[in-house]
Amino acid sequence: MLNLDKAIRDQEGYIDSKIFTDEELYRLEMEKVFQHTWLFVGHESSLPKPGDYILNKMGEDEVIVVRDRSNRVRVFLNRCTHRGNKVCLFDRGSQKSFTCTFHGWQYNIEGGLMGLPQGESYAGSLKREEWGLKEVPKVSSYGGLIFASWDEEICSLDDYLGDIRWYLDRMLLKPFLGGIEVLPGRGKYMMPTNWKMMADNFMHDEYHVPITHVSFFRALMHMSQNGGDNWMCGNQFDRGFNVLSTSPAGVPHAAGLVEFWNDPRPDSSAQVQPLNDRAIAERLGPEAVEWLQERERRMKEFMEEEQHKVHGSANWTIFPNLSLILMPGALRASGIIQWHPKGPMMLEGWQWFAVEKDAPDVVKRYGASVLAADQAPAGMITTDDTENFDRMYKNVISKGVEERPFNYAMPGIDLQRFYEEFREAGLDLEALPGTPLPVFTEEKALAFYQYYRDLMKKER
Repeated sequence: MLNLDKAIRDQEGYIDSKIFTDEELYRLEMEKVFQHTWLFVGHESSLPKPGDYILNKMGEDEVIVVRDRSNRVRVFLNRCTHRGNKVCLFDRGSQKSFTCTFHGWQYNIEGGLMGLPQGESYAGSLKREEWGLKEVPKVSSYGGLIFASWDEEICSLDDYLGDIRWYLDRMLLKPFLGGIEVLPGRGKYMMPTNWKMMADNFMHDEYHVPITHVSFFRALMHMSQNGGDNWMCGNQFDRGFNVLSTSPAGVPHAAGLVEFWNDPRPDSSAQVQPLNDRAIAERLGPEAVEWLQERERRMKEFMEEEQHKVHGSANWTIFPNLSLILMPGALRASGIIQWHPKGPMMLEGWQWFAVEKDAPDVVKRYGASVLAADQAPAGMITTDDTENFDRMYKNVISKGVEERPFNYAMPGIDLQRFYEEFREAGLDLEALPGTPLPVFTEEKALAFYQYYRDLMKKER
């Protein structure tokens, strides 16, 4: 098998491309990574009543996430214990039981085997309590985000998330504004790349944004200059910063292009975005204007109590395969994306839209439409990325040229100089949770691969 100490040379910033293409390594990942981490499986707003369920995946395994009759969220392998057929065929719904279409074995929403056609033919030899659905042993939630793990010994979800919880509260979950809900349905798309490449891309790669997505930014400029809605978020590349989260369990998570709510610089999102939001709300109508005014009041009230005032962001990754799109502004939906592995160089992206629960329907619809134009399977940004990764795929799998490692050796500008630029604006980066970093750096990606290597080498 590939020697990961040689393949991941984090001190030099070199990553062997074989970690993305090696079939044996991929098989081991399904055990070492996806069996021993907390994996996102859904949001509680998708399961309001007992019997409500959604499907998701944990690695390559499809699971049913269901609210049982005692209001507990449970997660089961979508696999009949008789012959291995699926017992649930739809992405979401509400049922009192799950029935296999092969022989009709029926399971209640607590996973127990309840219906057994021709049961008398077993002549009393089959004990129903031993043939229920296989249940994922660890399920926990944070702010409505549901995670599950096959590892009974895994640390608590709070310890796993660590400092990233502080940023989640302020930039996605927003309990001080009434929280979020996930809209029904999800987008799905295939990409010819390794799951780690997309997790890494959202973990740290602001470097590609001005180049890969230049047509998107030109379209925004054209739209705003010709009477359309202004979606521009201020100068995030100069006014934003990245965060590498720390956790008691040592798991790396990251947020990109975070900004301060009280950044006084005129081109910051803090100064630009509220004006854009108000103009858009006026076009959407009085219900949107009234909601936005109340939201601004609640936001100001919350921020007055905050010692460290942050808002808005862009790309996140929570290890191993959950990414978030959290743009500044009140009217945009947030994106929740999972990178589901389907082989060494193929993945399926699943995307949900999250909106503020208290927002009127007109705002929810508008926010979802904006995110869809950007980041849905056929959105302007997603298609840029897909095209790049398709070209990379053809080169990375080629055996006709001598391999060179991928270069991850960008440390970023001097950290103290970077902190000083913010101090001059009255903003203290060093007081924030985690490790704030410059926008253009690959330190977060190296942390991702260091932890990945440690997981893969761990004896259990």
